[in-house]
Amino acid sequence: MILDIKFPAPRRVNTQATLALEASRETETFHARLRLRPPIGVYNLSLATVIGHFDRCIDEIGELPPMNDRSTQASAKRNEFLATLDGLLDALMEHIDDCNSVLKCFFKDEKSTEYKEIYNAFKSEIRPYRDRVGKIVNKIKHEQGRLRLVHSDSVLGTSFGYYVEGVDLNGVIGPDPDIHHPRGETAYSLGRDFRLHVNGIFFVAARLAHAIYRATGKGVVTSLPENASLANLVKRVGDIPPIFFPDEISQPFPTVKITDTICRVSVGFGNFEKAKSPPGAKISVSFVGDGVSRSFRIPYIGKNN
Repeated sequence: MILDIKFPAPRRVNTQATLALEASRETETFHARLRLRPPIGVYNLSLATVIGHFDRCIDEIGELPPMNDRSTQASAKRNEFLATLDGLLDALMEHIDDCNSVLKCFFKDEKSTEYKEIYNAFKSEIRPYRDRVGKIVNKIKHEQGRLRLVHSDSVLGTSFGYYVEGVDLNGVIGPDPDIHHPRGETAYSLGRDFRLHVNGIFFVAARLAHAIYRATGKGVVTSLPENASLANLVKRVGDIPPIFFPDEISQPFPTVKITDTICRVSVGFGNFEKAKSPPGAKISVSFVGDGVSRSFRIPYIGKNN
């Protein structure tokens, strides 16, 4: 996923898909045959749902208790956050599927060559990000994957993250090796993961806008009020300290930054910010026993028998 979008001022923050859909308001669409809202309605509702889930997650990060607090109330708080995070991942997956539906609204016949070329190109372009989200969601829904909380404590401060729990070929329970490559020993820091997903929203929107242009021949409107909730999300995610987990330092930094004069969302286009990896960090995780399994792997620590 490669993306670099700059807005001249926070009040202009919006997705390229919104601009393309606004420009296509007078274009005939075929949403009724799909029993859908008008395409801009589908997109607006879907994006608002994702932003709402994001906001709830960020609210709850600040309420997470220390991992050494093993009280019933603390455990409930952590489980509540993981449930909210699960909801965000579902919403992101549904948003990608909604973008597919938006594009379908511009075609009368899905058997046409034009539809197949444009639709298949869009799916291919967004596949890297879709696969990133889809693998997690499918593991949870269909393979009994569970989200587990990770906490890093060091001189740089605290950082929360998560991993998708799975079982390897030796029966060891830990980060699922299909998701946390290469050996199921890593996790995702919220500092990087949330930045990456905000980039994902703008990335999918940019490719959707391009597909809509191909389908309609219409450009984008240039004067549109800001999406205040989206601008606020960019600011909130950009304010999360960039304390990443060790393996993430060498990966592209997903920039999410907003100031009084500019907003920038960028990944894979050069590192405009620098991540921090906590030296000598103390790693704590949450997991739930099943009464049978005795072998576990903890991210960045290895196997515990």
